[in-house]
Amino acid sequence: MGKVALVTGASGIQGRSVVKKLEASNEWSKVIAVSRSPLDFESKAQRISLDLNDKGGLKSTFNSEKIKDVTHVFHLAFAGDMTNTSRTVAGWLNNLVEELESADNPLEYVFFASGNKYYGVHLAQLPGEPKTPFRETDPRHFPPNFYYDMEDYAIERKKKGAKWNWNTYRPGPIIGYSLGYMNWLMEFAVYATICKEKNLPMRYPGTPQGYRVLFDCADADLLADVQIWLSKNKHAQNTAYNVNNGDVFRFEQLWPKLAEWFGLDVAPPLHIPLTKFMPHHKDLWASIVKKYDLKDIPFEKLVRWDFAEATLNAPSDEFGDATKLRKAGFEGQKMYTEEVFHRWFKELAKMRIIPDYPNLDKKS
Repeated sequence: MGKVALVTGASGIQGRSVVKKLEASNEWSKVIAVSRSPLDFESKAQRISLDLNDKGGLKSTFNSEKIKDVTHVFHLAFAGDMTNTSRTVAGWLNNLVEELESADNPLEYVFFASGNKYYGVHLAQLPGEPKTPFRETDPRHFPPNFYYDMEDYAIERKKKGAKWNWNTYRPGPIIGYSLGYMNWLMEFAVYATICKEKNLPMRYPGTPQGYRVLFDCADADLLADVQIWLSKNKHAQNTAYNVNNGDVFRFEQLWPKLAEWFGLDVAPPLHIPLTKFMPHHKDLWASIVKKYDLKDIPFEKLVRWDFAEATLNAPSDEFGDATKLRKAGFEGQKMYTEEVFHRWFKELAKMRIIPDYPNLDKKS
């Protein structure tokens, strides 16, 4: 039958890009999109719903949906856990792979997503914690961390003779569309839109320290390209990689460039507790939706502010060394992060998530 991909988290920030890229290629005989809710983008993938906690349920669904030919797994499902300590999430990969094997799927490759919390960025309290640039060989922090559990599972299974190869990557914040959790794009776009409508400058809402530390991040489409490239290049498999757009930045440099897209000025940083302040603008957002004929997505589902509040107050640099992936032969890390944000702002406007301010300003 050829290559058959199963993508978990198919409606999420990483999964939707992977599904689209796989479907755009003629190399894949079939794409199976695992999502509890219907996909909100055009797709010919076979959508199934799975409870990754329930091995018996997985077995039943694989039988009823005739899931028998999966060769490649892209495991991108995530539950909102800012601490990375969930034992439940740690077991999802094990359950999925073992039930696919039990159903006689001819697995060749398993990819599972990680991130820079592998290096302990979520634990940092002081400048210099953890050290940068992150390298794949850096020692782990004191556990638990479910990234470690997934990686250990893959390593041990390979040692015991698993026929499939594996990879994971460890990007910083991911830039792409999804509703809700851990998403700079949505947080910045909604925050900037509210600033625009209230005739306020787009003030950086984190600490002055956070404004000046070094970050990297990764485009969701770039990450999809990385996953698919790794799945086809055996010399680069059975290991982990850092990945980023190709640059590092300080918000002191990036923030004014983000504000440009919205036609906004900036003002000096001022720490704003976003999780407390932003819910007060629910009614304003409803009026913005009506004014610009945007998609009527409940404000509390559109964005959660925990991630921005945590990361924009970072006490220390957060960026990785992506040399290992370049040396392996992947050449896609060639973007400036402001270009990535501008492309995605344009996409959000096309999707009617935010107003298309550049075109509106031209007409006024």
